[in-house]
Amino acid sequence: MKDLVALHCGFPDSIGEPPLINFRKMAQLSMVISCLTRIQAETPVFSANTDLIDTLKLAIDVFYSDEEIFELSLAREPRPTGSNSGVSLVLSAKCSEYNQREL
Repeated sequence: MKDLVALHCGFPDSIGEPPLINFRKMAQLSMVISCLTRIQAETPVFSANTDLIDTLKLAIDVFYSDEEIFELSLAREPRPTGSNSGVSLVLSAKCSEYNQREL
C-alpha cells in the first residue's frame, strides 16, 4: 500500500507539453498491483493453533462486572501504602477540583 501511495503522489499522471500520459508511472503501478494480486491468491502454509483459538474464544465469552474488574486490578497492582499514598490522593482531589471549575 505504501508503494502505491508513493507512486501516486511521487510521479505526475502526465508529463511534457502537451500533456502526455506518464507510461512509466502506469507500468510501475501495474507491477505493484500484479504483485499484490499474486500474494492475495496464495494460501498460507501454516495451520491454525486450535488450543489458542479455543482459549481466545473462552476469554471473549467471559464478562466481568465493574466490581470484579476493580478487584482483579487491585490483585494485580495493589494500592501503595505508606507516605506516598497520600500524594496520589491529594493529586486526584486537585484534579477533580480543577475539573469541577471547568464545568
